[in-house]
Amino acid sequence: MTVLLLGVNHDTAPVAIREQLAISAGQTPAVLQPLSPVVGEVAVVSTCNRTEFYATHPDIAANALTAFFYEISQAEPGSLEDALYLREGQDAAEHLMRVACGLDSMILGEPQILGQVRDAWKTAREAGTMGAVLDALFRAALNVGKEARSNTAISRGAVSVSHAAVEFARERLGGLTGKSILVIGAGDTGALVARNLRSHGAGQIVIANRGYERSTELAGMLGVQAVRFERLVQCLSVVDIVISCTGAPHTVVSCEMLETALGRRRGRTLFAIDIAMPRDIAPGAGDLAGLSLHDLDDLHSRIAVNDETRREAALDVGKLVDAQIAEFLAWHAGHVAGGTIRALREQAEAVRLKELERSLRRMPDLTERERDLVAILTKSIVNKILHQPLREVRDPDLGTANAASLRRLFGLSDEFPLAGDFLPAEPDESGHRAAD
Repeated sequence: MTVLLLGVNHDTAPVAIREQLAISAGQTPAVLQPLSPVVGEVAVVSTCNRTEFYATHPDIAANALTAFFYEISQAEPGSLEDALYLREGQDAAEHLMRVACGLDSMILGEPQILGQVRDAWKTAREAGTMGAVLDALFRAALNVGKEARSNTAISRGAVSVSHAAVEFARERLGGLTGKSILVIGAGDTGALVARNLRSHGAGQIVIANRGYERSTELAGMLGVQAVRFERLVQCLSVVDIVISCTGAPHTVVSCEMLETALGRRRGRTLFAIDIAMPRDIAPGAGDLAGLSLHDLDDLHSRIAVNDETRREAALDVGKLVDAQIAEFLAWHAGHVAGGTIRALREQAEAVRLKELERSLRRMPDLTERERDLVAILTKSIVNKILHQPLREVRDPDLGTANAASLRRLFGLSDEFPLAGDFLPAEPDESGHRAAD
């Protein structure tokens, strides 16, 4: 099969590496478009817990994407070897489906990842880097992800990273009642954090965001306070807790800002949780006296405890994935076979017509009927030669491998139009967009 996956996630790399490989939504088109001519169709799923590229030229994509990861992270040669994982063919397709179902998340059944896979699909389509194969694969993944959430208990009681961060703070500090809390970021994740804080009885909640209008809008919806971003240091000087979750591609809270704020706190410890990817709070700040800093990796132990109901439901979801992957593979085999058959026939016909024209020019005395008989003869010879190879391409078990061999032997393009009628209706907008 022609699908390849190269990625990194929370199981293979710590947050310090994941943030170096993270790709923001705004960066995605500029990343995908230069890669596509090299790796074929390409899409990327990038969240706080994973960055995964899917491509359709497996012979080239593995090296090209590995080089890209090293380039954006500026990592030493070989240093990412243990962090990166490679999947090909059915394994790659099945992995995406498991991701969409929440089976590969830090939180089993995690509710936001389906929306993030949908965003990855849409972004690649808009960037013009998603063709027939990846479009079919992502639609299949979105369909099975939606079915898993509708027909199994995989998401029952599942929590988001934003919820886990609030739970982490509540447990570590013995409750949130009376605590003053600063939320940095007013996007989807920030909104979820603020709502969870309020439902857990937090005292004063303050929201800061680069765009003050957005923070005032969210604060007004939740009945909390908004503050201008320029007053971050002042807020950090007085609040009990800060939870940072912006989508910024760089550090938002520097060591210098924290040193100033901590100097004004008169020995009171500031409890900070950074759930952004890349991290909002300068990693070196963890060494500052008076700051208790925690990141996504610190939440892992807290959110790894999953409800037994969802563990049992994972077995049911696995069956849905098996059924969906079988359907996708059948479509893919037909797609590849149909494209290969058309390409080979077109190439053979072009050769036949060229040689026929050349031969007929050397036999000007032939009658029109004789010329037609020669044309019929050449077409019959071509069809007989192609009969067995094309029959092998249609083999249900070996067709895809045979098609790849034919394309290589005859120098056929890997790009062929959509074949078959596998694609389901375009997925709807269900699913949240927050932290995986």
